[in-house]
Amino acid sequence: MKIIITGASGYVGSVLIPELSKANHELLLVGRNNQNLKKKYPKLNTCDYSDIIKSARNFDILINLAVINNNSNQSLKNFIKVNKNFLFKLVELSKLAKIKYFFNVGSFLQLNPNDFTFYAISKREGTKKINQSTGIKILNIYMPYVYGKKWSQKLKILNIVPFYLSKKIFNFISAFYPTVNINKLSNFLNSDFKNYKEKNFYLYDKKNKNVVYIFFSQLFNILFSVNVILIFGWLFILIYFLISLERNGNPVFVQKRIGKEKKVFNLLKFRTMSQDTRERATHLINETKVTKFGKFLRFFKLDELPQIFNILRNEINFIGPRPSLLSQQKLIKQRDNKKILSIKPGLTGYSQINHIDMSNVNKLVDYDHYYLINQSLIFDLKIIMKTFLGIGFKDNVNK
Repeated sequence: MKIIITGASGYVGSVLIPELSKANHELLLVGRNNQNLKKKYPKLNTCDYSDIIKSARNFDILINLAVINNNSNQSLKNFIKVNKNFLFKLVELSKLAKIKYFFNVGSFLQLNPNDFTFYAISKREGTKKINQSTGIKILNIYMPYVYGKKWSQKLKILNIVPFYLSKKIFNFISAFYPTVNINKLSNFLNSDFKNYKEKNFYLYDKKNKNVVYIFFSQLFNILFSVNVILIFGWLFILIYFLISLERNGNPVFVQKRIGKEKKVFNLLKFRTMSQDTRERATHLINETKVTKFGKFLRFFKLDELPQIFNILRNEINFIGPRPSLLSQQKLIKQRDNKKILSIKPGLTGYSQINHIDMSNVNKLVDYDHYYLINQSLIFDLKIIMKTFLGIGFKDNVNK
């Protein structure tokens, strides 16, 4: 393929270009200073932005890496100038040069609506503006911290040690933050991306393959569960006894749920509703079906206590998307499409601390997906802290 890379002199360009060169793509590197590009990449074709229309005519893809990053100490005006206005100009130049695809590369930072850094604001505005363009296929590619065969930013110190050693150190660090290997972007370009129908594409390393992440996550699951049983075992017995007095069936309610890779498992809860209640999502159940003691249990989330045993049985994590009912086919399908079912569900999660329940499937899936791509020990810790502070505590039933 014939590929243009703008902003090629930056770090992402420095790790992407060797990968694309190995795949024998015809590359054209574009930057503000063509002489510097020629010195850095003497064997590749280069030009400055004024020559794009002439030099890049009928190329297949333009990958835009030109950006003012969030570590730059500049005004919002300058961020807007580059990350919005110049971005739009590049799209217009691409259309004039009859380039088929425009790949707008951005960071996960701009996906967070609560991030009001100049970078995030300008990138969101720029992406919104070019998405309104017609006459060229635009794909927004989002990535977290990018790494290849060298390290940047705060990890530059790793470049002084042998790569095999720095990789082992990085494997430990990457358990704490979302990351992506540049190979994932080059592999995407080598795939049949032309059949990809969505406007957005997300590249990230899966944490369920990171040994360090798995170890600490499982360690927390076990320590938390065991301590709850040891400290609050008496509470389990008391709640079980009080529910028994209501003569409303088994105090422990077993419900079929969808787990990792769509595997069905039995979710355990204390019974809070009358025995004749139909199995359906909580927001669809009338409040009158909830028992008096059940309201108390649901308010303080004590009905979820038996799920400690689901954690110990390795069916769920403490942190993860809430598992869906078998009947929630729309939710299951959307989660499956976004690979959310590739990770274990949880007792609490990102959606819950943001007060998102199953009444809004699209929004729930968006929040679950945001957790999936940002999954890391630091992100999990933030969710744990907010959960223990009672954020997202209350359960919603139909009134």
